[in-house]
Amino acid sequence: MIRVAGNDKDIRNMYLMQEILTAPKEKLLLITYRIAIGACQRAVEAIEKKDHEEANHEIKTAQQAIRELRFALRTEEGGEWAEQLGRLYDFMYAHLVEANVEKNSQKVQEIQRLLQELLSAWEEVFQKLEQENKVSVARELVGGGLNISG
Repeated sequence: MIRVAGNDKDIRNMYLMQEILTAPKEKLLLITYRIAIGACQRAVEAIEKKDHEEANHEIKTAQQAIRELRFALRTEEGGEWAEQLGRLYDFMYAHLVEANVEKNSQKVQEIQRLLQELLSAWEEVFQKLEQENKVSVARELVGGGLNISG
């Protein structure tokens, strides 16, 4: 049996970093959503196991991803739509802060559902734009690079 140095989490992070370094902007957006969603899921599991340290870590990861999504918005180009999305990101961030203080898995799950709905919407938008060869339009709305490092 071949053994690889490091644990599964290290290997997953290594592949994720490679994907991030080579991804176009729209894919970075989707990756960031998936990071936030996964962190929320792991936070819920940690809260249920009463592992408060792990829950705190995962909620902070989700908060960082949401912060990156917020900072990547281009409100000049996106107008009112981008401003409303920014307010939604602010709400999600604040809700996660409350969830972390209270160790409330229900609040984390609410944010996870919102993130999943937004991810699905973005995936649909990018798929339609790709079919119409208009991905560059979406890239302008997504904005600059995302930094998800801790």
